[in-house]
Amino acid sequence: MHISEGILPAAHALALTSLAAPAVLLGSIRMKHTLTTTGDPSFRNLLTVGSALVFACTVLPIPMPLFGISSHLCMTGLLALLVGPLHVILPVALILAIQAVGMGHGGLTSLGANILTLGVIGPGLAFFLSRTVATFLRPGRRTLWGIATALAVSSMAVYVADAAVLAIAFQSSSPDTPAVTQLHGPG
Repeated sequence: MHISEGILPAAHALALTSLAAPAVLLGSIRMKHTLTTTGDPSFRNLLTVGSALVFACTVLPIPMPLFGISSHLCMTGLLALLVGPLHVILPVALILAIQAVGMGHGGLTSLGANILTLGVIGPGLAFFLSRTVATFLRPGRRTLWGIATALAVSSMAVYVADAAVLAIAFQSSSPDTPAVTQLHGPG
């Protein structure tokens, strides 16, 4: 889920962007280090194809007819399991920036929040859970259950994190606030 342009108050957007900036920097440094130290092109190919998959899945909306909204698959957790959580941050930041500028998905003012939820929280939780669940299961079932649990929980964590960002942003706003009216629609 992308948080739309102009939804977040300026102070919240700035705070979330300032939290996302070090994560993007850390991801960039880690990406550069990995790409320069490994001569294996399979990592680069996997990252490229995985990033293209994330881009495609976040562009294709899935209608939720009961709620009048749309959603999309959250593939950042899977990409984190394939290449590592720090390697996901930069591609997600670039994907979200392209979508904000070129397609109207998300927005530049909400870019920091979207990077944190889709690029840091979801992938980080997927990677952590896949390793944690695998340690508690029998060797034959570790991989399947670890991956399934990690992907399910990390996808939901993205939505919960988005909901938390919005709840914090609007905890004291009145229904007459333009952003709240934009969220709920007219009337």
